[in-house]
Amino acid sequence: MNVLLQRAIISLLANPNDRSRSHLFGQFGTRDWSTTLSWCDTRGVTLYLHSAIRAIGREALVPTAILARMEKSVTENRSRNVEMLQHFHQICLALDADDVKFCAHKGFTYIPEFCSDFALRHQADLDFILSKAHCPAAAAALEEFGYQVNRIEEREWLLKTHSERLPKSGDIFKPKSHRSVEFHFRVGVAESEVFSADAALSRSVRRVIDGRSVPVLSAADQFIDQTGHLFQHLQSEWTRLSWLLELHRWLQRNDQNRDVWHEIVTLTASCARSRLAIGTTLRMVQAVFGYTPRNPYAREFMNSVPDGVRRWIDRFGEPTFLAKYPGSKLYLLLLREIGGDTARQFTRMRLAPLHRPPVVVTAKGAWSLRNHLDQLNFVLLRIRFHAREAFRFWRASRTWSASPKL
Repeated sequence: MNVLLQRAIISLLANPNDRSRSHLFGQFGTRDWSTTLSWCDTRGVTLYLHSAIRAIGREALVPTAILARMEKSVTENRSRNVEMLQHFHQICLALDADDVKFCAHKGFTYIPEFCSDFALRHQADLDFILSKAHCPAAAAALEEFGYQVNRIEEREWLLKTHSERLPKSGDIFKPKSHRSVEFHFRVGVAESEVFSADAALSRSVRRVIDGRSVPVLSAADQFIDQTGHLFQHLQSEWTRLSWLLELHRWLQRNDQNRDVWHEIVTLTASCARSRLAIGTTLRMVQAVFGYTPRNPYAREFMNSVPDGVRRWIDRFGEPTFLAKYPGSKLYLLLLREIGGDTARQFTRMRLAPLHRPPVVVTAKGAWSLRNHLDQLNFVLLRIRFHAREAFRFWRASRTWSASPKL
């Protein structure tokens, strides 16, 4: 990957209609673009980048083969979204028919606040908010579409259909042969009853999505949940740049929306972790995309972030998003600032985990040789990742420990 090209891409995404930034791309050749475009794919920004390049009319600055590959991704993703949107409405109708109280979550509900067009989002699955009590009925309603419960956790259920094999990296924008659905029981990261499924459903609103009325989270709950989602991923190996970009888009649209910000402040008044999640993610948007808050509520959230977290964002915020898949272990230093001694106890375990990597293919019937090869390649990828990132963490932690706190 070419770091200069990555930074040029981020600069254009931050200001997609600024033609003056086009000069940043003239120095890069096909090889630079080829390796960096894979980073764009996995970080979820290829479609946004293609749209931005077309918006400023600078397609000529992108190598022909790279532009053709991007346009192919756009076409494939459009077909994928049409299929997923149809399936999304089928599920909503099935849940309604079984009297399951729910609201649609993430994905298609982000249009237009977080994303202006369905075609720009690469969506992996479908998400819904509902109470635990309704999960068995909801899972039964989805059986007709081939879903089976794959995992049950404290905060969510995961349902999947069978898959013949893991999609190739070049096929991520194509319509999928397998699907997954998540049932979520809470909004954001706080355990307060304010953010329980029942409370969120009581605040839900209806929105027309592709011509049909669907229940969705309120604007404040969507923001609180998205910042919480980002905050959780920042404490892990991998965070998609597209999620941060979409939050940036939301801030550009709603920075002066006092009603929404007042509701956000009211809902999070007694939830310190939600406030930390909001402040941390807003500072990350500032570090990566240059966001400058224009309202006092956002500034208050950002000013309340602990010094250690601010230091981590200033030093490792951009590198975290520049890392290639499957990410980085620098988040372990962030965990130390958030969790203190408790987080330190898990550092060694997370640096070199001894458990077997998860199965990445849910195959129907007997596993084929191709399935085994897919799984083996995934295991080897994880081994290389742990070795590389453990060394990188060790080197960064030595200077981090010696750095004075502000």
